[in-house]
Amino acid sequence: MRTDPAQLAGMTVLCIDNDPQILDGMEALLGGWGCRVLKAADFNAAIAAVESSKTILSGLLVDYHLDEGNGIDAIVQLRARFGAELSAILI
Repeated sequence: MRTDPAQLAGMTVLCIDNDPQILDGMEALLGGWGCRVLKAADFNAAIAAVESSKTILSGLLVDYHLDEGNGIDAIVQLRARFGAELSAILI
């Protein structure tokens, strides 16, 4: 079954990756589908991005390999802070 990218319009997605080019690519792709994209290189930057945006997150895209810690730990901590039901994809 194929999903219509228009269904993503209006969602706010937090992307965490330590590679700036990957973050830019995710922003271009998701932004083209109508998502608001918050980008961060690590967990602390992710918290700052969410808190400064004053928005409710719709989901997370998180790389497993981060410079400090890993994506699984970041997802667990973000869910604890912003809602256990927060959808996440580990890349």
